[in-house]
Amino acid sequence: MGENMLQVLKQTGIFMVCAQMLLHFKPSEVYGKYIRLLMSIMVLALLIGPIMELFGQGSSSLEERAAYYDEILSEESEEARQTGAKAQALLEKMTLEEVKSELNKIQEENGDEEEEKESEEAERNGEEPQTAGAEAGELVERIEVKLYD
Repeated sequence: MGENMLQVLKQTGIFMVCAQMLLHFKPSEVYGKYIRLLMSIMVLALLIGPIMELFGQGSSSLEERAAYYDEILSEESEEARQTGAKAQALLEKMTLEEVKSELNKIQEENGDEEEEKESEEAERNGEEPQTAGAEAGELVERIEVKLYD
């Protein structure tokens, strides 16, 4: 334990000497405060590891927590993917229903216009107007769309 602390103190000391040298040779005075901030953060990071080991919060529990959060992240991303797929399917269904209703509306309008033209033509010729056949009364019931990945 003592050797480990001594090793950490040596590493921190060497780091601080190198950081001070970098601070001395900085290109501009403007960068000084940023370099000091980064040095402070890095020194704290060097010292936190042994302190955490001292209080029993070693790297093994850190690895366990990282694995736990990774598992939660993967579960949440899978749930988000499934929700997105459901939303996409619903959107496609609603879009197809809207297209189908618009096609039916257009077809009915065209059918009414054709019936009027046929009845006018029949009246001109002196014939009795006929009712629309199966062709004019057909409505769109199904639309198939192929999607390519």
